[in-house]
Amino acid sequence: AADTISKGNLNQSLPTFRNDELGHLAAAFERMRLTLLDDLRQREADAARLRIFSLALEQSADSVIITDHDRTIEYVNTAFERIRGYRREQVLGKNAAMFKSELNDPALYQRFHEALSRGEVFRATLTNCRADGTPYYEEVAISPVRDSSGAVTLMPSSGTPRRPRPSTPSSPCRRR
Repeated sequence: AADTISKGNLNQSLPTFRNDELGHLAAAFERMRLTLLDDLRQREADAARLRIFSLALEQSADSVIITDHDRTIEYVNTAFERIRGYRREQVLGKNAAMFKSELNDPALYQRFHEALSRGEVFRATLTNCRADGTPYYEEVAISPVRDSSGAVTLMPSSGTPRRPRPSTPSSPCRRR
């Protein structure tokens, strides 16, 4: 049994133990083996759950951007690339303010900053700009994520393109 366990196979139980010092040591190793098995099972379950979340996020039809608390872009999904026309490599590590459009009312951005500074969800329909300068409407929701101490650490944003309103700007977006 010890040889099997030493090779990484924790599924084989250790033999029954005598009631002496060696038996107590063997019983301690058996408890350790069972604890390791539980830890491994939990780790495998966590990894499977993480794969599910990762696939769901990556394959979402909605654009997803995740920034840190300073709004530095840490993640974008495939829909973001398709909808906005930016490649992942072009935006990772940049500040999300790069997407600020002059086609939106400045008061909208004020409400955005106020909501996030209070740790509240912000929802709005924005006129955003694709990488090629083409404007489009996007319904966005930005939700602050807090760590165990309550500090905002991430700000994931999801966006769904919407059909143009009658007043959709026909001119391209100006680059900043």
